[in-house]
Parts: sequence; C-alpha cells; structure tokens
Amino acid sequence: MPGTTFNALPLHLRGIVDFRIQGGRLHMVGPRDRHPHGPPSRSELLFIGDDRDGPNGSLGPAAFDGPRLRRWLASFGRGGGAVGVFGGAPDAAAYNSLCLFAVTLPRGAVIIECAVGTWLEWSRYIYSLAPDALRMDVVPGEIQAEAVRHMRAEGAFPVQMR
Repeated sequence: MPGTTFNALPLHLRGIVDFRIQGGRLHMVGPRDRHPHGPPSRSELLFIGDDRDGPNGSLGPAAFDGPRLRRWLASFGRGGGAVGVFGGAPDAAAYNSLCLFAVTLPRGAVIIECAVGTWLEWSRYIYSLAPDALRMDVVPGEIQAEAVRHMRAEGAFPVQMR
C-alpha cells in the first residue's frame, strides 16, 4: 500500500488496514446484517457499526442480536477473545490493541462503535454473553465515572488509557 494513501487514513483505521494486510479476516456488520458463521478463530475481527448518524442514530444491541452473534461472543470464555465497546469517538491505541488481540487470541476480537447513549446497553449485553472476555472499552470523559462504576459492578477492572 502506498505510504501516502495509508497516511491519509484516520489513525484509528490504520491498525485495521495493517491487520488486513497481514491476512486477518475482517467482518463488518451494520444493523440487521447477517453475522458471520461461528465460532470465530484467531485472526478474525468482527466490527459492529452502531454509530450511525441520522434519525435513528445508534440502535443498541437489539438491532444486532441474533444466534450467530451470541455464539460468537459466548466463545470468548476464559480470555479466548477480546471486545472493545467505543462509546463516542474511536481511540487509535485501543483499536490497534484490539487488532493485535485478534491476531493473538484463540477467538479473535470484536470492535463495537456506538453512541454514548447506548454504551451501557452494549456493555451489559457483552457482559451477559462474554463475562470473561478481555475488555477494552473507551468512553468520553462525561460518562467515564459512570462507566467505571458499571464495569466494577460487573466484576471488571477498568483501566484508563488517558
């Protein structure tokens, strides 16, 4: 890939492009799209796009739920996979980490982009299906304290990257 094209990409997408160049399998899913057949394996990254602009905005997990997604997430037991829920703006370092986890963990990784208003719904959904998954959530400052309280209540140990 020419350097100028790569350098023109937003920082958070560069890790995903590198992941693909190295042979990783990327599955992009929008609301009501079909999820890939499971179970996932190493070098698979599922990208759930629930951060859409428009009259409906972020729809939450109900618009994506189904047996395939539930099977995919349930396979993440005992640290077998990683999940990042991004409420608001993406974070390049967290995206890059999740791409690395997708390559190294037995069940790959999931990136969920959602609005701040649906982060809690997504967090609860993920925890109900994959309580032992490695989590890397990113939220803006205005809900960070609430997010930390919620994650501690789930038994997680939030790590703040900033």
